[in-house]
Amino acid sequence: MPCTVDLEATHEHFHAHVDLGDVQVGPGDAVTVRGLPSRIAIGEKRVFTSQAEVAHAGVVRRAWTKLTGRFGFQDLYDVGFEG
Repeated sequence: MPCTVDLEATHEHFHAHVDLGDVQVGPGDAVTVRGLPSRIAIGEKRVFTSQAEVAHAGVVRRAWTKLTGRFGFQDLYDVGFEG
């Protein structure tokens, strides 16, 4: 599915935001974005159009994620940039 990715590496902000449009992402779901650079220069802000893949969690994983989420922020999310 198409998505928009906002990358910023400035002194004020360091983030990567993904806009999936109307797709709902819930507890335990995984989103993989393909075709982006693995890094941008310091001081740079760029917006890309790319492709994303959403793997929705099953009933057990969704329930487990909700249950463990109530006890703290253990592995709340996993972010990786691979080149």
